[in-house]
Amino acid sequence: MVHYQTKHHHYNDDELISALQKSIRRGSEEDALYFSLELGQESKSGMGTLLSRLKVIAYEDIGPADPTVVTSVSCALFDMADMYKKQTGEWKMVLSYIILLLCRAKKSRISCNFLSTIVHEWSDTPKKREIPDYAIDMHTTRGRQIGRKKTSSLGKTHFIKEGSKLQKETEEFVDIYKKTAESLLLTKNAQQPQEKVLEKKETQQTLEVKL
Repeated sequence: MVHYQTKHHHYNDDELISALQKSIRRGSEEDALYFSLELGQESKSGMGTLLSRLKVIAYEDIGPADPTVVTSVSCALFDMADMYKKQTGEWKMVLSYIILLLCRAKKSRISCNFLSTIVHEWSDTPKKREIPDYAIDMHTTRGRQIGRKKTSSLGKTHFIKEGSKLQKETEEFVDIYKKTAESLLLTKNAQQPQEKVLEKKETQQTLEVKL
């Protein structure tokens, strides 16, 4: 296979991109910036590849380890692309900033490994995952068929105990409205049949007036 070679130092494009990402993974910021400049200076196509690859690196090699860096890099890439269009050379300063952020950030490849694991199960495993019982609530047809209706006590109670359950709920502040909201939900449940009767009467009266 014949690879495209860069004009300045005649790197194979695939090796250049690989060197850029591996340098960032290892925190080799000087190498990372060097290879980034080679790619970004190449052409509009090279810049497009650089922008895309740096964004992928942020999510793939840093991800949850430092979400603020991922956000900062994403924003900076927009600025870099805008400055590149103006052809003033100032985009290189933004690139330098991005490379430093990526190289010095805490890193984790959990997002990539997580994706690989679940994609394999989703695409290559014949047996599918079952919808959990806590999801079969008043918002689903199956939930309503087994009595978990919006107008039933069973449906409301199931939603409060199972459907709205939060794992790792924050302890930074107390939800002072939770009990009130749940009480209103249960009360509304009792009032709902009467509301439907009134709505039906109003509809009938409207039809009679039209006739």
